Amino acid sequence: MSHWNAGGYFPINEPHVLAVQSAFQGLHIKIESGTTPDLQENVMMIYIGPEKENEAEPTGLTRSTEWVNGKRKGPFPTQQP
Repeated sequence: MSHWNAGGYFPINEPHVLAVQSAFQGLHIKIESGTTPDLQENVMMIYIGPEKENEAEPTGLTRSTEWVNGKRKGPFPTQQP
């Protein structure tokens, strides 16, 4: 990274992001999002970590994509649960 405070973003309504999310949801796995400015453009990193305490609890990415697709009402959800 060239700047200590550099951030990143990705559009959560991109078809490829929704397809990956849908594939994991089909396996009953809710995924979370993150950005890494060190990755090249058009590269997706998948990290498999420990199980969550409550697998039924939606993640920030789940809430955000539901909002973008009209399945959740109100203001845009924050990434905090």
